[in-house]
Amino acid sequence: MLLVALLLFGSVIGFNLIKQREIAKYMANMPEPEFPVTVIDAKAGSWVPVIDAIGFIEPNQGVMISTEASGIIDDIDFESGAIVKAGQKLIALDSDVENANLQSSQARLPAAKSKYIRYQGLYKKGSISKESYDDAEASYFSLVADIKSLKATIDRRTIKAPFDGVVGLRNIFLGQYIQPGTDVDA
Repeated sequence: MLLVALLLFGSVIGFNLIKQREIAKYMANMPEPEFPVTVIDAKAGSWVPVIDAIGFIEPNQGVMISTEASGIIDDIDFESGAIVKAGQKLIALDSDVENANLQSSQARLPAAKSKYIRYQGLYKKGSISKESYDDAEASYFSLVADIKSLKATIDRRTIKAPFDGVVGLRNIFLGQYIQPGTDVDA
C-alpha cells in the first residue's frame, strides 16, 4: 500500500513538472502579437480647441440676488441672460410712501435747523431754559437722522448688481409682491 501511494505521489509530481516544461516551451515559441498601423501624410492646418462634451458649467463668481425689503415691484431693468455692470439697477420696489416721508422731513429740516441755531444763541445768553434748548437740538438731530434713515430705506428698495456679470433667469414680474429674501434671478 505504501508502494502504491509513493508511486501515485511520484506520478502526480512528474506530471506537473512535465506540464510546466511544456507550457514554458509553448510560451517561448509563441509569436508576438501584431498591431495594425495606418500611416498618412501630415497636413498643415489650423486647430480650434473645441471639445463636444456634456457637463456642468460653474461660474467663477456667482450670487443669488434677493431683496432685503418687501413690496411691490415697480421697475425691472434687466432681462434673463443680460450682461450687467457692478452697481447697475436691476429692480426697484415701490417706494412712494418713503419718498413722501423723505420730502416731508426735508421740508421741515430748514425750520428745525433755524430753531436749533436760534435757541443755541438764546441759551448762551441765558434767555431760555436748558430744556427748551435740548428740545430744539433733539428735534433737529432727530430730523437729520430720519432723513438718513429714509434715504437708506429707499436705497434698500433698489436692488443693484453686486459685480459685473451675466444675470440668470428672471424669477419676478412687474407688479409682483415680494418678501425679503425672495430670489430675483436663478
